[in-house]
Amino acid sequence: MIGKEAIRDSRRTRLMMDGPLEMILDSTLEATLQGSKVDGAEIYLLDEEKGELTYACHRGLSEACVKEAEATPVRLGEGIIGSVVFTGEPVFVADLHQAAGFFREIPKREGYCSFYSLPIKSADRVCGVWNLFFRTQQLSSRYLNWLAIPAEFIGEVLEYAEAVEESSRG
Repeated sequence: MIGKEAIRDSRRTRLMMDGPLEMILDSTLEATLQGSKVDGAEIYLLDEEKGELTYACHRGLSEACVKEAEATPVRLGEGIIGSVVFTGEPVFVADLHQAAGFFREIPKREGYCSFYSLPIKSADRVCGVWNLFFRTQQLSSRYLNWLAIPAEFIGEVLEYAEAVEESSRG
């Protein structure tokens, strides 16, 4: 599980959000991997003008896995990841090898068994997706619910970043 210390540290980070957005997102991903069953994590952000998701950052994934993700466009409503943004609901896939809506092959070849895609919400709208990769299929619903906490934090970080950007413009 994600340690209480990692959550407490994330709350502290929220109070000191003066750093660049990428650094904050990276530290959140890093905290998620510590002491948990999560083997890899990535964040896609929604580009509303293009109607697609842009690969933003990752932790624990190989270079080949990241390159494949960056080269695979994800449109709103397409596949598992695009559907999570469209519906605003998380999706857990217990067996990646049988998942019809997961279009990337490298994570499957690298031994990831299951996948959890959670919406990142900011100001009551979905602004991205947080994907978690596991090398096990044995995950309880309670554990999956626990993983929604950092997704909420990421949404708060993005909301804060948007507010800072708006205030600097005007």
